[in-house]
Amino acid sequence: MNNLNKNIQIVRTLKSIMDSIKKTITNHFESMGLTASQSVLVGILAHENHDLGLKMSDLSKKMGLSNSTISGIVDRVEKLGIIERERSDKDRRVVYVKLTEKFKKNALSNRTEIEKIFQEILKKVDPDDLEKILSGLTTLDKIFKEYKT
Repeated sequence: MNNLNKNIQIVRTLKSIMDSIKKTITNHFESMGLTASQSVLVGILAHENHDLGLKMSDLSKKMGLSNSTISGIVDRVEKLGIIERERSDKDRRVVYVKLTEKFKKNALSNRTEIEKIFQEILKKVDPDDLEKILSGLTTLDKIFKEYKT
């Protein structure tokens, strides 16, 4: 197999792995009563981790959806007590969305549950293969980080 074919195969394999990880995490969030879109929204807010939250317009951009679509998703997740809206003190037209304190307290538990799922998946892998996987992924991560600079 030539280098071009190997490069394409690496990209396809990574996409397949990312899809599998996304599906596993989405299934976990579905057990909490969240749809895929809702879990993505919660994930973005958790990743950003701003005390103030994110503006609705920023959420729209990050998710690639219209403001009205985001508003509907936020409505449903807000009813579940996972997020809350706050109007800006400076400009009442600006609405921030952030995770509730209650959800933040439970987030560590959720992350632990997701980690356990991945541990369960990987526990059957031979230790030598795990070492090869980790070495290869570490190398790939380093290559991409060096490319950015």
